[in-house]
Amino acid sequence: MSTWNVYKIFKSGQRAKSPMTSFEIEDDNNAETFFKLNVYQEFTTKQRRSKYTIIRADLPQEREEIKENKQDTPQQDPVYLKKCNQILQMHASPMNIKASKMSSVSSALVFCSESSWKWQWAAVEGATLRYLSGFSPLFDTHSQANAWMETQIRAL
Repeated sequence: MSTWNVYKIFKSGQRAKSPMTSFEIEDDNNAETFFKLNVYQEFTTKQRRSKYTIIRADLPQEREEIKENKQDTPQQDPVYLKKCNQILQMHASPMNIKASKMSSVSSALVFCSESSWKWQWAAVEGATLRYLSGFSPLFDTHSQANAWMETQIRAL
């Protein structure tokens, strides 16, 4: 006999953090059918308007979007961040950023009004993240901006 957890799927497509209910069934192959015929029928009319997913309780319950976020991205890697700042320093003189101020300046991938609501690598103040100056072209997508930075890093 195995236990199954029932999770609500929100309109945004994200799954709820905690199960709405649980049920036990002997035959795992019939869990979906059991859910539809027995558990789902007990839901209120309002609850029936939502979509649900079931996951066996002895399997990992972690949501997909959290799994994706836990994967190491280059932006979280300290070596990657250091190289981004090296690229910033290479572009610092045309941006008129004084050498004395460079210690409090960091590189960041921004999407803001100063970059015309496009993605751009920019110099920002370290404490406030205030936009100082862009040092990359403007990009339509986040992935294009990251690809540009990776090309710059490979060229170091």
